[in-house]
Amino acid sequence: MCPYASNVSSNLQAHEQVHLPDRPYECTYCGNRFRALKVICGTCGKWFTTNCTLLKHRLWHHKLELQPFRFNCDKCPYASNVKSSMSTHAQVHSADRAFKCQYCKNGFTTLRSLSNHVVIHTGETPVITVRKVVFPIKK
Repeated sequence: MCPYASNVSSNLQAHEQVHLPDRPYECTYCGNRFRALKVICGTCGKWFTTNCTLLKHRLWHHKLELQPFRFNCDKCPYASNVKSSMSTHAQVHSADRAFKCQYCKNGFTTLRSLSNHVVIHTGETPVITVRKVVFPIKK
């Protein structure tokens, strides 16, 4: 039984999404899937699945003007001012899916993506083991 409690029904409904194995919301840019809508536009209050869909919304509907990013993905609209974030993002486009699921054989570009996926099969909190030390993955 989950200890979460709230007096606000919408908060409780949003929290219940954490316990669902499926991820019905897909980012149209990066393809990552999410259990729930989780970012909000500060201007109009509309909810979005990812920061990139929020950004697209703000650019289109609120005519947001952006400062140019230092690092731009050459395969999709993703951009960042942090070089390591761009390197991590680039793995999304990699054909090398070296991290294989032991249950369904789907391949993933990062260990974190695989660990998040395995929850669908096990229902357990994902962990990453590095040098025999286990780190729970924060949601």
